[in-house]
Amino acid sequence: MESKPGKYFQLSMARVLDLTGIILILFFWVYSIYGISGLPEKIPTHFSFSGEPDSFGNRNSAYLLPCVATIIFILLTVVNRKPERFNYPVAITERNTVKQYRLAGNFIRFLKISIVTVFMVIFVFTSNASVAEGYPHRYFLLPIVLLLVFLPVLIYLILAFNMQS
Repeated sequence: MESKPGKYFQLSMARVLDLTGIILILFFWVYSIYGISGLPEKIPTHFSFSGEPDSFGNRNSAYLLPCVATIIFILLTVVNRKPERFNYPVAITERNTVKQYRLAGNFIRFLKISIVTVFMVIFVFTSNASVAEGYPHRYFLLPIVLLLVFLPVLIYLILAFNMQS
């Protein structure tokens, strides 16, 4: 029996996305632990639509961001194990079942990465707002968050409708 070169090192898109998400979560925790120690005692904990901090709290409240990101990451990982229970925007048929399940699974994986990235962006904005006067970056927070949340959904819907047959 002849084996193909690189047989054991082939990575599927699912594995690449899973690995990327895990590395991102670990990086977020390391970055948070390192970054929180340099923050002042009072930090912004909420931002208005214009990007201005409108609520402040203890710097240890910044640990909530990696905690919530990790919980959402784990929950989506568990949910992703049952693609047959998802609601799909197209009819699932014998011909498209495998493609739609694979696409939906990869969408959830990509969404996990996006959500962790959103929380990291919020952490960075919180850190910068804690040490900067005037919050010059405030106008970028909402567009970045909206893009990271809705772009994966839009891409998934386009691909799902294109693969419906």
